[in-house]
Amino acid sequence: MWFYQKNFIRGMMDGSLTTLGVVIAALNNPAILAAVGMGVAVANSVSNACGGYVSEKSDRIQRHRKFEKAMLIKKGIATTVHMTKAEIDSLMRGISDSLGTFLGAMIPLLSVLFLPSPYGIIVGTVVPVVFYIGLGVYLGLISGEHMVISALKTTAFALGTVVLSNMIRVWLG
Repeated sequence: MWFYQKNFIRGMMDGSLTTLGVVIAALNNPAILAAVGMGVAVANSVSNACGGYVSEKSDRIQRHRKFEKAMLIKKGIATTVHMTKAEIDSLMRGISDSLGTFLGAMIPLLSVLFLPSPYGIIVGTVVPVVFYIGLGVYLGLISGEHMVISALKTTAFALGTVVLSNMIRVWLG
């Protein structure tokens, strides 16, 4: 499978909440918001790509080592087609995570970049919350959880980020 939904969604949640925090924290200085927001988006994407790849790969190696031990094989499976597939799978999970992170970061950032202040900041704060409502409904559908409960949970993450980031902005501001 070339696309890993779980990694992509986790990345989108990470990217959008991180960048939402940056947008709110930088309300007092919109001039630097674009550079900081893009820097956070790129750094977070690279970090998640590397973290997703390394953690997935180490998890798979650990499972293969247990299999080798159970089968009394001395490190013979590492060169098999199965391990090659595992390497590709780990890489694709990292890429899915990174892509989701970058696209998620664009949710609050694009409006701030292209709309005049204060409209860009308002839209850049409201759109991620609406996105989280939709994401919660979607996650409820695919998991079998009640859609309203799922939407309330994901929306609470976004609103919590808004409140905490605003408190930090006011405290430091």
